Amino acid sequence: MNQNSKEWCWRSNLYSQAQMELRQRRSMPISWQLDAFNLAKGKVSEKGFPCPFGKRAMRNQQVWFGFVDCSTGNAYSELVDILQRYTKLYKASLHPHNLYFPLLISVRSPAEVKTLEDYNNFGWALLQHLHNLDEEPWPEKTPKNPDDSLWSFAFNGMQLFVNISTPMHITRVSRNFGPNLALVINPRENFDYVAGNTPAGNKVRQKIRERLRDYDGIEVCRNLGTYGVESNLEWKQYAIPDADYSVALSKCPIHIK
Repeated sequence: MNQNSKEWCWRSNLYSQAQMELRQRRSMPISWQLDAFNLAKGKVSEKGFPCPFGKRAMRNQQVWFGFVDCSTGNAYSELVDILQRYTKLYKASLHPHNLYFPLLISVRSPAEVKTLEDYNNFGWALLQHLHNLDEEPWPEKTPKNPDDSLWSFAFNGMQLFVNISTPMHITRVSRNFGPNLALVINPRENFDYVAGNTPAGNKVRQKIRERLRDYDGIEVCRNLGTYGVESNLEWKQYAIPDADYSVALSKCPIHIK
């Protein structure tokens, strides 16, 4: 990354892990963004954290961070800016399957967002606004019906997997990155590469879910499935209940244009 692109990132709400760590070393005043970064880094670096790819990305300083403050009045435009920049960076990356390129967006939510249901609904609302403001057409090979097993959220022409994590996930602590809502985003095609519906992929996915069960101390959420398998609905994995399925949705909240 050249100097101009470094300055470009500093002026946006998207930061590389190295840039966030530089802020720490310069003893910049502690802000909510730096607090969110430290919490996420500490969590992913824990020995028992279930995702080995996330742990490796953090070790190699390959995680990207975005920050959205809903009190500023610019939350939706900030979110769109982050995703536009992130997807462009991924498309420009040299490796066709850059497995260690996750994005974690911390969102300071409105004060009225309090319960798990509130947070999950707010996460869905953010995704809907992203879709509404997306300037690129929906990918031709991606179904528009969320109840199709091959559906996936997409932005800027790229399929994404979205993990909505909230401070109200008390039991499923793997979905809790501190006091703010977090959108953990990965290019969805990477999951096919390492944990697709193949014997090797099934083995990797099984191992991760064993680690997930141990980390959370509860059985893995039954919404978690395998992309492309007829019984699997990708959207149900984005926002999951803590333990009580009364907050689980029967219909995807996102309406595709």
